[in-house]
Amino acid sequence: MSALAGIGSEETKEQTFDSRLAHIANVISVTERLHFRPNDANVDNCERSLRGAAAILMQLWDEVQGIKETRAAQPRQLEHA
Repeated sequence: MSALAGIGSEETKEQTFDSRLAHIANVISVTERLHFRPNDANVDNCERSLRGAAAILMQLWDEVQGIKETRAAQPRQLEHA
């Protein structure tokens, strides 16, 4: 199933891409906070950020698996050198 399937029709692919990047960037922020300033870390916010990123990663995983299945079902073409 495509990660785009659950997204409203008003959201463009570019917005979806930006949203995905924001979730992944949050992982970097959490990592930085936990590593360099653990006493300042709001663990509830860290959990929310990591959950959001995990959901994005699973959507991307599903997309990759779908592409693999599609490619496996297609007959292979001979490559000419």
